[in-house]
Amino acid sequence: MPYDVAVIGGGVTGAMILRELARYQLKAILLEKEDDVVMGATKANSAIVHAGFDAEPGTKKARFNVEGNALMEQTAKELSVPFERNGSLVLAFAEEDLDTLGALKQRGEQNGVPGLEILTPEQVWEKEPGISREIKGALWAPTGGIVCPYELALGAIENAMDNGAALLTNFPAEEIRDNGEFFTIRSGNETVEARFLVNAAGVRADEIARMLGDNSFAIAPRRGEYLLLDKTQGKLVKSTIFQPPTKMGKGVLVTPTVDGNLLTGPTSENIEDKEDTSTTAAGLDKVQSLARKSVPGINYRMTITSFTGLRACSSTGDFVVGPSESAPRLIHAAGIESPGLTSAPAIARAVVKHLEEAGLVLAENPELDPIRNPFPKFREMTEEERAELAAGDPAFGRIVCRCEMITEGEILAAIRRNPPARSVDAVKRRARAGMGRCQGGFCGPQVVEILARELRIPMDEVTKSPAGMAAAIAAYDQGARDLLILDREPQLGGILEQCIHNGFGLHRFKEELTGPEYAARFAEQVEKRNIPYLLDTMALSLETAASGEKIVTAVNPREGYLKIRAKAVVLAMGCRERPRGALNIAGTRPAGIYTAGTAQKFVNMKGEMPGKRAVILGSGDIGLIMARRMTLEGAKVEAVCELMPYSGGLTRNIVQCLEDFGIPLKLSHTVVKIHGKERVEGVTIAAVGPDKRPIPGTEELIPCDTLLLSVGLIPENELSKEAGVELDPVTNGAVVDECRQTSIPGVFACGNVLHVHDLVDYVSEEAEIAGKQAALYIQSQAPAGKVFPVSGKDGVRYAVPQLVHQNAKPFALYFRVGDVYKNVRIVVECEGKVLLSRKKQKAAPGEMETLLLKEEHTAKITGLLTVRLEKEGD
Repeated sequence: MPYDVAVIGGGVTGAMILRELARYQLKAILLEKEDDVVMGATKANSAIVHAGFDAEPGTKKARFNVEGNALMEQTAKELSVPFERNGSLVLAFAEEDLDTLGALKQRGEQNGVPGLEILTPEQVWEKEPGISREIKGALWAPTGGIVCPYELALGAIENAMDNGAALLTNFPAEEIRDNGEFFTIRSGNETVEARFLVNAAGVRADEIARMLGDNSFAIAPRRGEYLLLDKTQGKLVKSTIFQPPTKMGKGVLVTPTVDGNLLTGPTSENIEDKEDTSTTAAGLDKVQSLARKSVPGINYRMTITSFTGLRACSSTGDFVVGPSESAPRLIHAAGIESPGLTSAPAIARAVVKHLEEAGLVLAENPELDPIRNPFPKFREMTEEERAELAAGDPAFGRIVCRCEMITEGEILAAIRRNPPARSVDAVKRRARAGMGRCQGGFCGPQVVEILARELRIPMDEVTKSPAGMAAAIAAYDQGARDLLILDREPQLGGILEQCIHNGFGLHRFKEELTGPEYAARFAEQVEKRNIPYLLDTMALSLETAASGEKIVTAVNPREGYLKIRAKAVVLAMGCRERPRGALNIAGTRPAGIYTAGTAQKFVNMKGEMPGKRAVILGSGDIGLIMARRMTLEGAKVEAVCELMPYSGGLTRNIVQCLEDFGIPLKLSHTVVKIHGKERVEGVTIAAVGPDKRPIPGTEELIPCDTLLLSVGLIPENELSKEAGVELDPVTNGAVVDECRQTSIPGVFACGNVLHVHDLVDYVSEEAEIAGKQAALYIQSQAPAGKVFPVSGKDGVRYAVPQLVHQNAKPFALYFRVGDVYKNVRIVVECEGKVLLSRKKQKAAPGEMETLLLKEEHTAKITGLLTVRLEKEGD
């Protein structure tokens, strides 16, 4: 459905505008091209709230600076963001500099800045003993301040979302059209419609304007390099210390931060590349020398990090705030360089006023809550507060980041709040874990572990599917010829090479094959078509160039480090097994603990038995199959324990792998302790209750020398995540449309990396869809138009695809239920209208369901598509 207002750009300016819009009864959305907000200048600037004496009187910079400064204290208070009026000093090092200070004072008074005063050197040293003894005086501005810029922006977005606003990341605006009533903003195959549009796109703001025929300004990036020092240096000065400004800016400053560090910088260099945030040796040397001119006692041996920010400098020389002449319903908030952070609250008010003048009807939001709930900060609490917090939630009793004293509870809060943290850096910006002197050297791995647990993205690589071959073959058959398969294994086929049991290919080839036989069928087709492939090749990263071209960085022992350029990429990396580290099982750490897939590889490919007496935890298909395999090889499988009250595997595998061999399946049981020093000697199992916690008194010791884990498969999506692909929190795979295209245009996903399949036949079917559509994308034949969400409810845990185009061609809908159901009806509906209904005698989580939506169904898709269960007779 169309929004009233779409704001492009998730920096502090866009964030404040979104929050201001949330004050009214409007549908507003913020569109951000990156995978998180505050990824541009907002996370890399001086963090200064300027008093307002520098800007030329009568300019928008002057007006919004002073207005924003006055608003900042209340804004920060409402958003629970640290802010301090520490005042600022502009130093004079020569007699002519005193004339500059006098002119700045006069300019500031014209702008309405209160309390400006010229101080003698003695007055300056009384305030700041660490200031250079070479100064001749200074301009004092008591209304100057400091704030955390990224926390301010995050707080504004969070508060806006709490009041009904929406956020869409990974949405680079590639095309904007105006039909006179609505703007249509396209990103890949996804579109957003809005009656009004706000351009707050930072260094890209001129590109957004040109999409609508507005060439009234250009944006040039200006690079500024900074050095951040440890908190031991944070008390060298209390105020923000400036040097006399030049035409390139306010010069190198020295300032404390609200978190107690010392910040010096920036340099000022005009560059052409809007993505170049690299630091330079010359630039950092310049920062050190100029900062020491103001504060000689700075110890740069205490530097903990350096960074670069890009300021969006407008060709107009001023902020560009107001309606576009070519599109009156487009309001610019562009060219917001320094003092943009200070000005943001005032700019937001002005933008909303311009929107009202352009025809936007404003009615106050009666349910508005301008207060953001405080983010927990263990390091700032009293001993009593800390004790109470830790007693209520053990996660707050566990320190993860020693430098900044950040608890696991704070990291979890960062992950679970809106907008959520989905990366180490996102956690760093929200919770400060990794911001200290070691910069994540100690806490980084633990932060990664917490993210992995919460997002269900384990680290140990195990399984892999043949989806890549099927996708390549389908792309070839669709006309694509310049193809390349990358496989990290020494042979094509991946995990299938170790699956020597039969049961593959019944759907695909109408005959029963072993895993290697099934893989060989596809390998033959690859060879027949002369499709090239690289084995033993690990893809390290996936990037999208400004041209839209995809760049895959990979490495192998033959060609070494590779840069591969492609118009389209199909992700088919398969899954990983969940390892022991994700389970927190008590006991020792002896040998004899394996994932089921690792054990399968030992037995089937290495001819080695992992043990002679085993317990298997988890009833996934690979665990069930290994119970049978180890029995056939002479081992004794004591039991298969399953935490849930139902099996996670196919019914046929329960019968053929357990019941036929007399192996007990203990549902609602788990392993609670591992025994043994050098080798596993036994495990203690226990029954679990509805809360999945062990029931005291039900413990049972089972002697064994091996514990196999079959406790879940997780799509291998580190590469996808780093590339900015939007992931589904339920499937842990990419969010895709019916063509299997992800949130990044030209990047497709299929098979187990998308969601876990039961049958390899379904993996191949889905891979063929992705391969064919990737070829069509290259040929500029990809579907366009409106895209609607697909969701599951009333017993349906998830559905794939998660998006579907209006007037889509027939497609298969894959989904899983969340429990065991008997005598139910599966219903597919669109906005309450039933499109398809099918009776099902039994549905279980271990078996994926599929429904084919034909043209008669897809023609009726006009909004949200839902698949649900209902009991027969309801």
